[in-house]
Amino acid sequence: MTCKIETFPIIRYLVKYHPELGKLSKLKNLDLSSNYLVDSIPPELGKLSKLEKLFLAHNELSGSIPPELGNLSNLKSLNLAENNLSGSIPKKLKKMEIKLNISNNPLLETEDNDSSISYIIIAIICILVLAIKLSINYKLK
Repeated sequence: MTCKIETFPIIRYLVKYHPELGKLSKLKNLDLSSNYLVDSIPPELGKLSKLEKLFLAHNELSGSIPPELGNLSNLKSLNLAENNLSGSIPKKLKKMEIKLNISNNPLLETEDNDSSISYIIIAIICILVLAIKLSINYKLK
């Protein structure tokens, strides 16, 4: 079963306030891309046990990625691109072998961001060590 919901205002109500969302047990594909969704990703989506594809790209979603999405054992593709998500990717989700698109979420912490910061810190330490060595050599002369 596939569900592609085109843009209409009721979608905000469906996703944010509908507690029955997690009971769509046979749903395999859910595409809510480009629907002007706001607020956070509902943790109830983590109850959609048969879900293989979840597309929430091109919305205004904010907050962190719910760890409950890591419970989606059948998930093959997750697209969260072009939102305003923040925080880090849940550990369970990182370990899953899925196609994950989280591009253009400026506040989302990724391994790339973490490693870039590490390289900057290492570079600063190297410069400081070099400056100290040069200072010691200069004083010895």
